[in-house]
Amino acid sequence: MSPLRLLALSVSSGLAFAGAACASDDAPHAAERPGFAHEHSDLTADPRIQYGELDNGVRYAVMENDDPTGTLSIRLRIAAGSLSEADGDEGLAHYLEHMAFNGSENVPEGEMVKMLERLGLAFGADTNAHVSFDETVYKLNLPNTDDEVVDAAFMLMRETASNLTLAPDSIERERGVIVSEMRSRNTLGFRQQVANMAFFGEGSNLTDRLPIGTIESIEAARSEQFRDFYETHYHPERAFVVVVGDMPADAMVAHIEEAFGDWRIDREPAAIRRFAEPAELRPDATGQFVDPDSMSNVAFAVQRPFQTRPDTTATRLRSTRYAIANRILTQRFIELSQEPGSPLQRGSASRTVLQGAVELGVVNAGGAHEDRFAVLAIVEQEVRRALEHGFSQVELDRVLASERARLERRAEAADSVQTHARFGSMIDAIVSSYDNNRVRQHPVDQLDWFNAQQDTFTLPAIEAAFAELWAGHSDALVFISTNEEIEDLETRVAETLAQSRATPVEAPAADEAQVFAYTDFGAPGEIVEDVVLEDVGVRTVRFANNVRLNIKQTDYSEGQVQVYAQVGDGPLSLPVKDEGLRRLALNLLSRGGLEAHTSLEITDLHAGTGIGTRLFFDRDTDHIMLNGSASADRLEPLLNLLTAYTVAPGVREEAGERYKDRISAWYPTHDSGPIGVISREVPRLIRSGDPRYGFDDLDNFINADHETASRWLVDELTRGAIEIGVVGDIDPDTVITQVARTFGAVEERPLDRGAYPDMTALQFPAGASEPHVFRHSGEANQAVLRVYWPAPDGVDPQTRREMRALRSLLRARMVEEIRERSGAAYSPGAGYFSDAGFPGYGYIFVTLDITPETAPSVLADVEATTAALQAGDFDEDAFQRAMTPLLEDLETSTESNGYWMNVIADAQSAGDGLEAHRTREAGYRSITIGDLRALAAEVFDNEAAVRVLVLPETSAEAGGDDGAEEAR
Repeated sequence: MSPLRLLALSVSSGLAFAGAACASDDAPHAAERPGFAHEHSDLTADPRIQYGELDNGVRYAVMENDDPTGTLSIRLRIAAGSLSEADGDEGLAHYLEHMAFNGSENVPEGEMVKMLERLGLAFGADTNAHVSFDETVYKLNLPNTDDEVVDAAFMLMRETASNLTLAPDSIERERGVIVSEMRSRNTLGFRQQVANMAFFGEGSNLTDRLPIGTIESIEAARSEQFRDFYETHYHPERAFVVVVGDMPADAMVAHIEEAFGDWRIDREPAAIRRFAEPAELRPDATGQFVDPDSMSNVAFAVQRPFQTRPDTTATRLRSTRYAIANRILTQRFIELSQEPGSPLQRGSASRTVLQGAVELGVVNAGGAHEDRFAVLAIVEQEVRRALEHGFSQVELDRVLASERARLERRAEAADSVQTHARFGSMIDAIVSSYDNNRVRQHPVDQLDWFNAQQDTFTLPAIEAAFAELWAGHSDALVFISTNEEIEDLETRVAETLAQSRATPVEAPAADEAQVFAYTDFGAPGEIVEDVVLEDVGVRTVRFANNVRLNIKQTDYSEGQVQVYAQVGDGPLSLPVKDEGLRRLALNLLSRGGLEAHTSLEITDLHAGTGIGTRLFFDRDTDHIMLNGSASADRLEPLLNLLTAYTVAPGVREEAGERYKDRISAWYPTHDSGPIGVISREVPRLIRSGDPRYGFDDLDNFINADHETASRWLVDELTRGAIEIGVVGDIDPDTVITQVARTFGAVEERPLDRGAYPDMTALQFPAGASEPHVFRHSGEANQAVLRVYWPAPDGVDPQTRREMRALRSLLRARMVEEIRERSGAAYSPGAGYFSDAGFPGYGYIFVTLDITPETAPSVLADVEATTAALQAGDFDEDAFQRAMTPLLEDLETSTESNGYWMNVIADAQSAGDGLEAHRTREAGYRSITIGDLRALAAEVFDNEAAVRVLVLPETSAEAGGDDGAEEAR
């Protein structure tokens, strides 16, 4: 079978093997079109959501939500996905979704995206769609609720529902885009997921109905097939319209009725197919996925037939008990993976439903390839240990406390969930609940439900649920991902399991109770400066020990607070320019714990607090980031934890050794596709060989010296300058008191960061007419072309704004010329680097996923397009379509804690965040077409450009061009 036949659309939310492949947890079959899930459940629906149905069968849900203010989002869900396709129509549902942007009765081909851009919607971010096994969802995020914008959005959704033209010439033009998308999705990780699905879902039709389809069916698709699928599946009674935003609910309903109320279809609808055919149950089956670049993974699983269950208290109790048991087992794997010398590097347990085909209890675990059978034995023994000896009350209490804290945080922030967001959006959660036939509850009701069931989450109940999930574990299926074929796999697996099962397992050692060691940092710090910046609502404080504090009180996430401590000078102060050393130090920071506690102990000690932390520094940062979030009433333990890293970092050597084990397993996979090779080679290339960027051979990571890394890290953390940003729903006086007690009490720090002119001096390389060629070991039809142009640095905030606008213009032009006109690339990308910390250095670039043979023609198209931009060949309409989404984003983007943290994080030191905020709106609104023409004339000098081409190892030079520079 061709690899392309196995491709599916990764954004379809249908293929993440560890759980996202399910149609729902226990979803009832939707063929009979039951009512909304809450109409058949004892669970209470979120009262903020109004559900209804039009006379023609269109269902809807609307919800008023003013976060962010003045915005509105619309979703149109059609109950038709790849499972609804007939033989020979594979991929048609996804292809049809593409055609929604290619002409309708009232919108000519090529005009829909431009129309939306003129209204302030950014292509991709605000205008999108996805297809999965059982649904197609169209998405519009409106920047305002002006009548013109709202009316146009509903008109376009109705055009999509019933008025697509599906012209043969338009279908033909889009065919290349679809094939390009198929090619770009065909990654090693994706192929591995599909192989898992094929093995555990054998006998079902899942891998024959992946949303992206097959190359054969895509190349053969004709207009009459689209028309037939469209008219038999896009029916009013198959539609679910969701509207969420800053508009009265009755007005939303009126818009839905006006747009969709007269929708009628004469043809009989086709059958709704939500679930795959049942999988075969195959005890003791074994299988393997083989790829030279694959990381080792062992999947150990039990199967059972899938059963539909309504979303009720009983169903949720069942699934919650499974989840609790799996979290305890996963925690045990995490602990084992951090033991020195353990073959196990990672492991997790889950319950998975493969699109209704089969239900699985599964453990996925990994280590080095040579340890795969040792890992299998560990997994078998840990599952058996849990079955024979159960869990401890300490383990159960830890998981329950953690889950309760998560639900408490959601309940506290229930009224400040954003209408649309990349993660955690309200509107997409409503669509997902409907797709999964789940009751969408208010977060407060979810918390109340969990607390009401507390007495049922007993050790016997959790252990019984685990035993039920893992019934038949002695006949478990085993699927191994490996870099080379394992001969006589069935025999080797059987021998390993027989030997493992003959090994007695003992109950795990009892956990010893601990108390967090860092709560007293000395006398609270004295305030020497306290200023209120009235125009931005920010308060700045400096303590006698030179610790700086910047506070912004907000209500964007109710009851929540974020803390961002910038410590030391970051990697700018590393003793050598060495990426291996930086990564080792980073892992010592994130996994090395504290002097008194390992990282696992820290996690256990803070279970139930809802505290989350991220400890990090990148190549370009001039500080170490100690970032934390929590409920506002848990600011005290959050600050205790973050401050502890500045007085007693652990930097344990075993943490560094385990990191080296993990990177040894990962390193051979990095060149399995073009992007991994780009990550290795290109950052260094476009910085004229600076060794801090990209990475070297594996030895560079393995030979990184622990003593050097730990000495540098401890010195930075315990002696470096400290500036703290605090943003959230909290009283500033409370923040000052708590910071005085913690960071304000540590030993005196320098007031300012150091200067490192050698480390901040970057140089763009000389341009070259021929591409620098690198090689990847993945699919023979995959290549990536990138072109970089030197650009102004980011010292001036206004230049950064103009660069962002130019990037928007560049991407729009690439989409028009490369995607729409030639179909050579599915999703042309554009980006830029413009950082005030690196004076004299910046760039802008385009990136395109292509085939090797098209590289010369695509490069010529890129050069012609940017030459036209350099000549100022873009009109006022193109300029406005680039600018309008940026302008519309000005107000709503400020309504987040993340935005304000970027503004205030270094408000008292060298940062320009406050000044950039103050001048932001006027700066963007002042940009003219003349400004962009002048910037484009300066930037898009093709003689100064650096061209990068990543080709497969198996291909000849693209287009037979012997002049291309082989760079690896």
